[in-house]
Amino acid sequence: MDVINNMLIDLMATMARLDQEKRVERIKQGLENKKAADPDWRPSGKGRNTAKWEEVKSLMQKHPTMSADKIAKLADCGVATVYRIKREAAPA
Repeated sequence: MDVINNMLIDLMATMARLDQEKRVERIKQGLENKKAADPDWRPSGKGRNTAKWEEVKSLMQKHPTMSADKIAKLADCGVATVYRIKREAAPA
């Protein structure tokens, strides 16, 4: 029974790897096609969630001594986002 289980796991792992390779290849082809159609095009990324940023900023203003971890939990975002907002809001 162990041999059959291991064989099935190997088969599923191989199928997952092949699927991932196809997905990566399709993404590369799409990016190449976009670049060929518009040579000045650059990927813009995900962008900023302005509502979330405003929520974090207001929490930081209301509770200046609260830790970044607690602010992140209240705002339902990552701690790195809180630090990024703090760094941007800090005077230069």
